[in-house]
Amino acid sequence: MGLKAYGTTRRHADVGTDSVRLDLDSGSEISQWHSPITGGVAFLCAGITSIAACEADPEATSRVNVLHTLTLAQKLIESGIRLVLLSSNAVFDGASPEQDELSDCRPATEYGRQKCATEQGLLKIAGKKNPVAIVRLSKVFTSSAGMAAEFMRHFSAGEICAAFDDLKVSPVSMPYVLDGLIAVARSGQSGVFHLSGSKEMTYAEFAGGLAAAMGADASLVRPMASATTDAKVLFRPEHPSLGMKRMRQLLGIAPEAPADMFQRIIRS
Repeated sequence: MGLKAYGTTRRHADVGTDSVRLDLDSGSEISQWHSPITGGVAFLCAGITSIAACEADPEATSRVNVLHTLTLAQKLIESGIRLVLLSSNAVFDGASPEQDELSDCRPATEYGRQKCATEQGLLKIAGKKNPVAIVRLSKVFTSSAGMAAEFMRHFSAGEICAAFDDLKVSPVSMPYVLDGLIAVARSGQSGVFHLSGSKEMTYAEFAGGLAAAMGADASLVRPMASATTDAKVLFRPEHPSLGMKRMRQLLGIAPEAPADMFQRIIRS
């Protein structure tokens, strides 16, 4: 696409020509940090995303996810950089279907409350002179890590794998999300946008669809209830999908269909 990208890392060993050190857990480091570029677009996606971690230590996680993120945002804005904040469907409680971009936040978890606070703080810092975009995501899957990668490993080996049949997601693929984020950045549009799957499904249904897309035997998926395990599930949305009315109208991007989503996960 002809785009030049820089990343940030907390690990000294990973710092290079295209990556700079940035530790959101260090207030002193954030206060002295300077962007390697002026102008362009910064995607704010670092933070503590574990719902359990946020519940266990709201003060420490809020310091990273809210206070230091907003301090960083202020410095980036002062450098003439446009901001795109990655947020989450956790800003809603999941009780109502397809909450759109203009719906009021109703978080049910500490992580969701922190995301809401960051969104509101960013809009306040930016004001009308420095438009920012906020992109909320439903559950993102990739073949390189996480649950989809684990499912694919089992299916490739012909092994049975368990998947919850009492927890719902609205899955999207990483390529779909990346294309959507680039479209938002290039458009110059500000405000809140959503990227979501077009269908809500259980993790067991997701695993079954992924198996079918890979040409594996769907019987390899063993549905099970999360309540029968030691898993601590702190967010159980009945409706994890997001409405995309504004995204459709302004950028022509529709929710990702399951067939496309499965193929993109496999190809990626």
